[in-house]
Amino acid sequence: FATAYEDRSGNTYDEDINIPVRVEGRPDLHVTTEQTNVTSATSNTVAITVKNTGDQDAETVSARTIIERSQPFSASDRSIYIGEIESGETSTAIFDINMDETRLDSNHQLRFELQATGDSDEGDQSTYTWTETTTLTTTDEATSWLPYLGILGAVLAITLYFYTRRR
Repeated sequence: FATAYEDRSGNTYDEDINIPVRVEGRPDLHVTTEQTNVTSATSNTVAITVKNTGDQDAETVSARTIIERSQPFSASDRSIYIGEIESGETSTAIFDINMDETRLDSNHQLRFELQATGDSDEGDQSTYTWTETTTLTTTDEATSWLPYLGILGAVLAITLYFYTRRR
């Protein structure tokens, strides 16, 4: 800094003051999951992958869903603790998403707020926050075992019929 000041006697002084400024890296988190398929009218497990592309480790990482009232789904646990993600590494957070009955084959945006503290080994005590989005694709492919049980029952009945006729 270049400073200029005047004392009470009217003397002026110019002085250069050097203050060291330390510029460091920081963690930088991103959701790398681009799309997740979910089934309407059921509970679904949605796994998101979080990657740290920053220069420092991210400590005490947590992910929280941001769900608006107009969206046709809800989460049983809105916030998940992930832990530490080292620089260049990934980690997974798993949410239980309950889909309401909705239009088939439609897409919905699911937003997440990621929060982490900087690397304490580097002296970074800052708290960082990111907002990321992934797409939920809704399908109506609820698994029903009824048709399979019907086919199996028919095969058993036919087999039993021919088996008893042979005797």
